[in-house]
Amino acid sequence: MMRTSSPHSTVSWAALLGLALLVPSCGDSAKTTDTIVSENPNTADGQSGELKTLFESQEVAVNATVKDNLERRNAVNDGWPSELLHDTAKHQLKDLFHDLLDLNKATADLHHFLADDYSGCNELRPAGLKEVFSDSDMKVMRPDALATALLPAADFDQQCSNFRKPFTGADHLKADLKIVSVDREGDETFSTKMLVQAHGRRDGAALQTNIEWRVQWRGLPEDEHPKIRSIVVLSYEEFSAPQAMFADLTGHAFGEHEFFLSEFQRGAGDLYRQKDRLTGNSYMGWQGIAVGDVNNDGMEDLYVCQPGGLPNRLFLKQADGTTKEVAKEWEVAYMDNSRAALILDFDNDGNLDLAVSMGPGIAVKYNNGKGIFGQLTLLSCPGSAFVHSISATDIDQDGDLEIYACRYNRHSEAGSLGGGLPVPYHDANNGGRNILFLNEGRANPMSVGRFRDATVEYGPDVHNLKFSLASIWEDFDNDGDTDLYVTNDFGRNNYYRNDDGRYTDVADEIGLGELAASMGASAADFDQDGDVDIYLSNMFSSAGLRIVTQDDKFMSEERDRSKDFISHARGNFLLENSGDGKFKDVTDSAGVSLGRWTWGARFVDFNNDGFDDLYVPNGFITGPDTGDL
Repeated sequence: MMRTSSPHSTVSWAALLGLALLVPSCGDSAKTTDTIVSENPNTADGQSGELKTLFESQEVAVNATVKDNLERRNAVNDGWPSELLHDTAKHQLKDLFHDLLDLNKATADLHHFLADDYSGCNELRPAGLKEVFSDSDMKVMRPDALATALLPAADFDQQCSNFRKPFTGADHLKADLKIVSVDREGDETFSTKMLVQAHGRRDGAALQTNIEWRVQWRGLPEDEHPKIRSIVVLSYEEFSAPQAMFADLTGHAFGEHEFFLSEFQRGAGDLYRQKDRLTGNSYMGWQGIAVGDVNNDGMEDLYVCQPGGLPNRLFLKQADGTTKEVAKEWEVAYMDNSRAALILDFDNDGNLDLAVSMGPGIAVKYNNGKGIFGQLTLLSCPGSAFVHSISATDIDQDGDLEIYACRYNRHSEAGSLGGGLPVPYHDANNGGRNILFLNEGRANPMSVGRFRDATVEYGPDVHNLKFSLASIWEDFDNDGDTDLYVTNDFGRNNYYRNDDGRYTDVADEIGLGELAASMGASAADFDQDGDVDIYLSNMFSSAGLRIVTQDDKFMSEERDRSKDFISHARGNFLLENSGDGKFKDVTDSAGVSLGRWTWGARFVDFNNDGFDDLYVPNGFITGPDTGDL
C-alpha cells in the first residue's frame, strides 16, 4: 500500500514510474490486476478514506517459455510430487534439529514433531561408542553395531538428551542436512533418507556428529507439517578436534597489498560483467595457482591466475612470512583470462620457468635466474576453446617436460555458445579437443622453447572431444613409464595407458571409465600396497539422487541407461588399484563419497603418520548463496 504525504497527490512518483514498465507481447499472456490505493483524505473520487482502484485488468504478456518455467517451480506441476514431500519434510527436519541443538529447550517440547501413531526410534546416539582413530589433532568414535529395536515415544526425551551429550557446554551449534531419497509408501505415508552433520564448538574445540537417518512420515503432499512415524539410525560417527589444525595467515602474508581486498576477497559473482567481455567475463571461479621457488632463495613462491581484466600476480615469499608482489617487474602480470599455471624447469637450466594458460593458448616464460621471466614461447591451440588446465611430464624420456592442455567447451566464453552444450548429457562427446605439446628443446639445444602438437602421434587423440577439466600423470601400471588420466565433466573419463610410448585409452577395460561429472583427480598409494590409487572429485547432488533413483518415473523405459546418471550425482569416487592392471570402486567402504560439489581434492599426509589423508574443497558459487551445494 502506497501512502502519500502531500495533499495535492493521490499516488507517489514511484508508483507512477512503476506503471511505465511494459512487457512486449511475445506469446501466451497472463492477466494481472494492478491496484494502487491511497489513504489520503483527498482521494481521486473526493470521498475521504475510501480505497480507490485506479487501474485494473491490466494485460501483461508473458513469454510461453517463461510461463512454463515459472509453473515448473511447483514440483507437482513438474510431475514430481516426491519433491513437494521433500520440501515439507526438510522444513520439519530443519526445525527439529534447530530445537534439538537448542540445549536450553526441553526435550519434551520436541514431541510435537511426532505423529499420533509414532512407532519409535532406535538409539539416536548409539551405546558402546568406540574410538576408531585418535592423534594429537582429532578423535573419531563409532559404534560396533547399531541397535535394531525401536524405542517407544516414552523414551523419546531420553534419546534426545543422549543425542545432545557430545555438545554439552558447546555453542554455535548448527546442523546441515541433505535428503537423498523420498519414497512414497501409502496414501498418507512416505519415508526419507537423509545425511546430517551437526557441529559446534566448546572451549575452542571443534565438535561434529555425522549421521544417516531413515525417517518415516505421516502426511499428504499438500500438508505443510508432516509428522514423524519412526526414525532409524543407519550410521553414526562422532568427531572432535581439541584445536584447529591450521592457522589462517592470509592477513599476515598478504595484508600489506592494497589490491588484495578488492581482487581476492570478493566472490566471482561480484566481478561478473564488471570487465570487458572480450577477456572472458566468467561467473565461474575457475582460476588456479602454481607454487615453486622462482628466485632460488629456498622458499616457495606463489603465482595466482586471475579472470580477464585483472592482472595475474606473482608473490615472492619473504623470510618473515609476508610476500612481495613482483608480477609486473618479472613481466608476467598478464590480464588475459588465465585459468591454470605451472612452475617447472622447461629448459633444464636449473631455474623454474612459468607456463600459464591464457584463453585458447599457453604462454611459456623462461626464468633467466636474474629476477625476470624473459624469453616467451606461445603455444597456440586451434579453435576458440579455452585451455582450462595444464599438466606436465617427460613422456619421451629425453629429459625435458611436455605439456598437456585440457579444454572444456568448444567455444570461448566470449564467443558463441551454439553447439557448446554437452550432448548427450551423461556421456558428451562434443567438447574441446585436448592437446599434447611435445617439448623439443632437449633434443636440439638450438630449438629451446619449441613445442609441437603431438596428440595424434602419441595416441591421446582418441575419445578426445570431452568436456575435460583436469589431468594427472602417474605410472599406474608400474611398468616404468607415465600413464595419463583425464577427468571429464558430463561423462566418461579417459585413461591413456602408455605402452612403449604409445597412449591407448583403456578406461572401460580396467574400471576407470566412470560416467560422472568429474572435476579433478588425485593419485596416491592410500592402501600402501605398492601401487597408485585414484580419488575422483565429482558432483554430489541430493536432488539428483532423489530423482534418478525413482524407477517408475525417471527414464522408466530405459532403466539400464538411467543408471549412468546416478554416478553424476552420487559424489566422489575412490578407485583402488588392484595391482593386476585393473581398478575397483571402494568408495562406500572407505566412507569418502560425500564431498558436496567437489573441486580438485588432494591426497596429503597432514598428520605425518605415513598415511595419505584427503583434503576435499567444495562449493560451486563464491558468495553467500544459501542454495549452494
